[in-house]
Amino acid sequence: MLFSKISLLVATNAFFAVQADDSTRPPGYAEKKATRKRPKAVGNNPVCFAPGNDNVDAATEITVDGPGASFDLTCATVEAGEPAGSGWFDGPFVDNSVWYRFTAPASGCAAIETVGPTGSVDTQLALYQASDPSDFSTFDELASDDDNGSSFLFASLIVYGQPYFILLTPGEEYYVQVDGWSGDQGTASIEVRDECPGLPTPIIKPATHSDTSDPLRDLATAAAGGTAFAKPFYYEVPKFEGPLPALGGKTSTTPGVASALDGALDEGPTVSTIPHTKVNFEGIANDDFSPNFVPPDTVGDVGPNHYVEMVNTAIAIYNRTGTPLLDPVLLGTVWQNFPLSDCAGDNGDPIVLYDQFVDRWILTQFTLGCFVPGGGLCYNCVAVSTSPDPTDSYYRYAFVAQADPTFPGSTYFPDYPKYGVWSDTYVLTTRDFSLSAAPFGVSTYALEKDKMVAGHPAPLSVQFFLDGSVPSNLIGNGLLPSDIDGKRHPTAGSPIPHIAMDFNALNMWDLSVDWTSPSSSRMVHAGELRTAKFDISYPCDFTPGGRPDACIPQPNTEQKVDFLGFFLLHRFAYRKFRGYESMVVTKNVQARTGVAGARWYEIRRYPYGDYSIYQQGTFSPDDGVNRWMGSIAQDAAGNMLLGYSVSSKEVYPGIRYTGRLADDPLGKMSLGEGTIIDGSGSQTADAARWGDYSSMNIDPVDDCTFWYTNQYYEITSSRGWQTRIASVELPGCKGSKGSKGGKSSKGSKGSKDAKGSKGGLRH
Repeated sequence: MLFSKISLLVATNAFFAVQADDSTRPPGYAEKKATRKRPKAVGNNPVCFAPGNDNVDAATEITVDGPGASFDLTCATVEAGEPAGSGWFDGPFVDNSVWYRFTAPASGCAAIETVGPTGSVDTQLALYQASDPSDFSTFDELASDDDNGSSFLFASLIVYGQPYFILLTPGEEYYVQVDGWSGDQGTASIEVRDECPGLPTPIIKPATHSDTSDPLRDLATAAAGGTAFAKPFYYEVPKFEGPLPALGGKTSTTPGVASALDGALDEGPTVSTIPHTKVNFEGIANDDFSPNFVPPDTVGDVGPNHYVEMVNTAIAIYNRTGTPLLDPVLLGTVWQNFPLSDCAGDNGDPIVLYDQFVDRWILTQFTLGCFVPGGGLCYNCVAVSTSPDPTDSYYRYAFVAQADPTFPGSTYFPDYPKYGVWSDTYVLTTRDFSLSAAPFGVSTYALEKDKMVAGHPAPLSVQFFLDGSVPSNLIGNGLLPSDIDGKRHPTAGSPIPHIAMDFNALNMWDLSVDWTSPSSSRMVHAGELRTAKFDISYPCDFTPGGRPDACIPQPNTEQKVDFLGFFLLHRFAYRKFRGYESMVVTKNVQARTGVAGARWYEIRRYPYGDYSIYQQGTFSPDDGVNRWMGSIAQDAAGNMLLGYSVSSKEVYPGIRYTGRLADDPLGKMSLGEGTIIDGSGSQTADAARWGDYSSMNIDPVDDCTFWYTNQYYEITSSRGWQTRIASVELPGCKGSKGSKGGKSSKGSKGSKDAKGSKGGLRH
């Protein structure tokens, strides 16, 4: 028999606590125990002891559909090598976890939820399968969640099983990890239910309002003498307060953590061979209206004869050499005199697309009527040109947003809308939330393209609302819809790919729309794609009252600007090649400690096959410059161009680009780096907003020339951003006809007089 003995000299009236424990432990326990946190002081108690199920080898068994179990995370600790859920906002980092285990029921499904009264501990959940419970290297994460539970604010919920996951093996034991978000302490309970997730069902609604506008050039002339728009810089909903707290609803409290090695780091070539810009001219600037806001949400697209640019409160139209055809006018001008007056506001988050299949333009924005205490109605406003001329008239539509169950007669706010062109459908995705405590979610809408192009008064929308019943790691902070490049149609009947990001994976979704029988439409999870390691925990400086995402430094100011690491960035560019479909997308990551880089992916799908990551890379030359807020596309030959913002303590915010040829080594931007414009000023607004997106598009004339727009600063100011529009053509793209117009040398600013006069039509 083994005994333990402690001898020590103690002071009179001192408080001590003694813990006795069973010595029977599995191999390796001593090594784990040696790395455990020591007992800590909590409140007025000098010593705090870890709960009995603090270690995975002492996981508490829970009976499915049984009474559940209570837990207290106050003194919980972390084991050496302990995993963390990929769907957790906190890093992912594990802070103070406890463990449970359960046996899978015959259905192969399980709903795991933390429950408790208001004010219970803020929890994170992860579900694991393990071949050896004593060895964390054998733990395979099946699902994770942060805050999708409904029992109390910040409760967590995992509903596992088909159609989103393969079924659990009946009779097999699984492990559940409960952690406190950012080390939050307190009590709650956990329960496991025999419950399977259900497929989202289509919500079919016609447009609520529609009309045909006067020509935009006439609306702009009428509006030219109006009052300048003035909107506070903070009017836009901060993106880190987005719908899904598992990725975007909380602030990381672990600044300064060294970046994990990026698994796809690409430092670029030593010598740049990338071509110079072909055209390079000024776009909309904030001083065009003095609207006092950030960020610009810069977006644009190119057609056979025009380039259309939109920012949060304005639209401008140019010819292909940069001559203004419609000088910047307020965004609401597009919807002037529309039956729904909310659409005529200068609301923001615009998207502009050119539909090469029907030679039409699509202009969009949201409304803000629901984003007030007590609720209201919000809409997605969509205008489709009646001709190839974007200064001509438009068929205009309003589609109501997702209903808010907390406020009858109200809707969610359709934040961060993104659109795509498909053969027979216009696709829209939104991040849905409200000021209430209602569950958050993500929506995708199929809009009836054929009727919209024809001016039908009531085209349908087929909507799928992915709410808290969908595991949050599968939808992340929102979906991006496919947007087709080139004129090759997808195979008839092919589903429309959507993509979402997780902390270590991409998730693919397929939207299948049947316009002859809309109720037969489906939205299904089409696979999880594990990525090379990346890090979005940029070591920001967290200051009281400051923005937690303000990470990117600038010269001659302590003010930093947004990193925005929790989003896939506009666009999810789709192209049909012979024998396969290819999609490209980019996002911001921390490429090396304290330096942002541009992670990009090419995803392929072969006939009758699944999606797969064909290649990926993180472009980040070792020069200390941050590269972020990008957009990427492919030309007809499969060459890629990636545009992005740059900034550092020594480099003013400017715009650059990199690229690769189709036959270059996988994962490499082999052509080096070019400059659209060097910045010469910094943004000093304490709102810190930057982006929130930019736009890389393909010329429909030659299917080879890339057009890119983004923001930069020429003069240090609070919110005096400017935008730039440029085109680049890479070698080896067959059928390239070039593009007439001036060429600016690399890094030059081009002709400033291309901006034209303010406030209306350029005669």
